[in-house]
Amino acid sequence: ILFLNQKCFLFLKKMLRVYPNFYLGIGISSRKFFQKNLAYTKCQFINANSFDFNLSLTQDKTYIPNLPKNYAIFLEAPTPFFYGDSLSFMDDKKIRGNAEDWSNSLNKFFSYLEITYDIKIFIANHPRVRHLNDKPFYYHGRQVIQGNLNQFVKNSKVLICRDSTGISFGIMNKVP
Repeated sequence: ILFLNQKCFLFLKKMLRVYPNFYLGIGISSRKFFQKNLAYTKCQFINANSFDFNLSLTQDKTYIPNLPKNYAIFLEAPTPFFYGDSLSFMDDKKIRGNAEDWSNSLNKFFSYLEITYDIKIFIANHPRVRHLNDKPFYYHGRQVIQGNLNQFVKNSKVLICRDSTGISFGIMNKVP
């Protein structure tokens, strides 16, 4: 439905020649992405904060997660296990490879970190993903956690991610 909605509005925008007065962008890559449109439509680019920054300001700072002392957080991205944003952007779900290979490689990497650094790795649930249980087979028994991501990251030893604005929680809390 989201895909059809986007296509319909894109079509109407071109037909009616309706363009925005400004773009809200986060970072240099946003400016580069809209650069062609900025010149063509004569609209203004306004720098904005990511939603994660706003969350970090509003989330409960007194919450302390019930996790072991030494742990790392992996910020889950939907693909290749789930579609996530790939439907919106018309990407192939297998853009990162097939789910089984991804799962096995991720498990080897996590196992290496757990043994080498004596830490336990938890998976921070992506907001668009619904798991059948909190220890899905594709994470090889590692627990998926939900809740106040800022506090989970703040108390962790390390943050692991890929293609996630959630890395901003690590940056704001000075977590490597």
